[in-house]
Amino acid sequence: MRVATLRSRVDDVEAVAADNDLLVVEGRENSMTAFSLEDGRVLWSRRDTRLLSAPVLLIHVPTGAPALADRRVFVNAFGPNRYEFQALDAPTGNLVWIARDGSFSAPSGADGRIVAAGRESVLAIDRNTGEIVGRIGPYREITTSPVSAGDLVLFGTIDGALHAARLKS
Repeated sequence: MRVATLRSRVDDVEAVAADNDLLVVEGRENSMTAFSLEDGRVLWSRRDTRLLSAPVLLIHVPTGAPALADRRVFVNAFGPNRYEFQALDAPTGNLVWIARDGSFSAPSGADGRIVAAGRESVLAIDRNTGEIVGRIGPYREITTSPVSAGDLVLFGTIDGALHAARLKS
């Protein structure tokens, strides 16, 4: 099996996510670089104010890694409005939308929406628009990635409790 050689050195790798022909690598210095897995070329690179969670490609979401879904990269960042959950266009790295809440945990996907930890609630976010369409909470600080299990969402809070709840629209 032939493997493409990356055409740029990536130091201090924090996390990675891949989907089909796209590899997104997060560096420790708030940087993300996207590579074509077909030929190893750099598709885009960006440095954010402060990344709080690894980028995620929400096809098969790896816990704690970058998320990719629908050709989008999802990441938590600390921006001008404090905590932000951002969607980037996977082929270009351009910002698509921002949800004005976020956390340190990677999101998960279910039923055309993203389930993500906010600072004190779990958020259901429309993948296309970034609109927060449902919430669970308020609780204390959410400390885990929320996981969908049937019609429930499971998540942990700073007090060590595991919660199972239904999203409110």
